Amino acid sequence: MQTGPEEEPQDYDFAWLGDFIDRLSEFDKDMNGVVVESGILGGIKKGMLARAGASIQMQPGCLDLLQRATEAGITTYVVSVNWSAEMVRAALTQQGLSVVLAEGDGGNAAAAPAGCVVVFANELEYFGDTSTGNIKRPRQISARWPC
Repeated sequence: MQTGPEEEPQDYDFAWLGDFIDRLSEFDKDMNGVVVESGILGGIKKGMLARAGASIQMQPGCLDLLQRATEAGITTYVVSVNWSAEMVRAALTQQGLSVVLAEGDGGNAAAAPAGCVVVFANELEYFGDTSTGNIKRPRQISARWPC
């Protein structure tokens, strides 16, 4: 069986990626607004989301990809529209991955060590140990990050 000629590799379309992330950001703002207005996330105690995140099952192939990247010393970025960076971190650390939050807990995406997973995600706002129900968006999410 003869195969067709190999296609020339094409340059990655960063403009398309930027547009996609901008549209995702708008969707995220709209959906988070609905959640905040409902008040459903108010009253959640700190630590509850981490416990819930530890039980999350990852999509097929995701863990393998992240493990291979970390073993190769490649810093990987996870962007989530979830409303809890802490929940995402718990899901990833449960699998033995080294995780840095892009914001909060002293996390610094720019200074993340090689081979870790950097998480960009929303986070609940807390008053003491209790969620106010408001959602804080990361300042650093942008389609134009230097990574």
